Amino acid sequence: MPSTSGLSTRRRRKNSRLAAATLAAIAALSALAIPTPMTCAQETYRLPPANIQKILDAAPTPVVSLSPDRTTMLLVARENLPPIADLAQPMLRLAGLRINPNTNGPHGPRRYVGLTLKNIEDGKETPVDVPAGLDIGFPA
Repeated sequence: MPSTSGLSTRRRRKNSRLAAATLAAIAALSALAIPTPMTCAQETYRLPPANIQKILDAAPTPVVSLSPDRTTMLLVARENLPPIADLAQPMLRLAGLRINPNTNGPHGPRRYVGLTLKNIEDGKETPVDVPAGLDIGFPA
């Protein structure tokens, strides 16, 4: 009849071999999953499929403001994606707000890029000329 001390030694050896095999498998899998600088340098930027790119590039729904007499609506077109230069501006995080210290205004605000007046009765749209490169705020 085997002694209990011999049985526990066998179990410990078996468990240690199992642990070593598990660690070896994890190390091998993680080596495959972690990209090396060489593989990162060879990868190129991949674009999403055309249908997804079309969704991402779609213009956002305009903001709507009604006239006091409810006969005309103002459609305010927004910028889809902010330029990288805007996102690269310095930012201070103060009380949950993101402030651009250069302008003392919000960091990366959504820009409005076009205005259109729409008559509610007949649906006729009249674009408002906005000078190119002008940053307009939401009309009051």
